[in-house]
Amino acid sequence: SKDALDRVGTELMDLREDSKTKNTFFSVTYPFSFGNLKHNFNLNMNSLTNEDQLATERRNDYFYQRSDSKTISIALSSKFEIPLRTVINFSRTSIQVPVQDEENIISFNELTWTSFNSNGRYSFWGNKLKVSAGLSYLSNKGTTPISLYGFNAGTEVNIIKRMKAVLTGHLQMRSTDDETTLNTSGLLFSFRYNF
Repeated sequence: SKDALDRVGTELMDLREDSKTKNTFFSVTYPFSFGNLKHNFNLNMNSLTNEDQLATERRNDYFYQRSDSKTISIALSSKFEIPLRTVINFSRTSIQVPVQDEENIISFNELTWTSFNSNGRYSFWGNKLKVSAGLSYLSNKGTTPISLYGFNAGTEVNIIKRMKAVLTGHLQMRSTDDETTLNTSGLLFSFRYNF
């Protein structure tokens, strides 16, 4: 909405805004079987780019603050002949953040997040008892590198019709260049009743 220069004292300031954002999204889902195994493969790709429509009218040292990003995610869910289901996810997101130093030199700082998750669930006695477990990993590379490693497990028991007892727990470790410490942990026990 701003299309004119602002005057602060005797100096003109360029606070105009006219950006064009291009959002490109691609997704594929492919179900397939391999022997007695049934799989579902999913791929998502997303790109977000910003373009300053006033670039030719601005000064060479103008700082355009919009960030661009790219994301890719892959998921594979599998159903086995035995009562076992598994899900594996991988995703990577990178953001190009513009920065300007004291000498007005503009560069880009790339922040990258990479994550990996895997979960499995096994059912006993006609789904009366379900046991699950999973692993997770999250890594951030940029100005402050950090990694998170996690483990979760749980069980769900049908006590009577429509009533379940659920026990879940998780443990997550935090790792930096200097040390590895316990980040979070938890244990949850609950009863559920479906009316």
